[in-house]
Amino acid sequence: MAIKLNHTIVNVRDKRTSAKFLTELFGLPPATPFIHFLCVQIGDTTLDFCDADYDPEPQHYAFLVSEKEFDQIFGRIKAKG
Repeated sequence: MAIKLNHTIVNVRDKRTSAKFLTELFGLPPATPFIHFLCVQIGDTTLDFCDADYDPEPQHYAFLVSEKEFDQIFGRIKAKG
């Protein structure tokens, strides 16, 4: 069996706001609750948003998208100002 990344926990100040921002930006279905996480499905992986009880450190996530998807995502960014 090939090794695949299943999920990663994303500690944030506000999981609802953060998950909603990502799903709207990428045009994904709304996050689904699981225990105390809000999970956003991206391919075979979920980003599991969790409210941190501390000031979370910035992290980097890179997503590979087509040029068409990039244009759509960038359009959403511009529309949000």
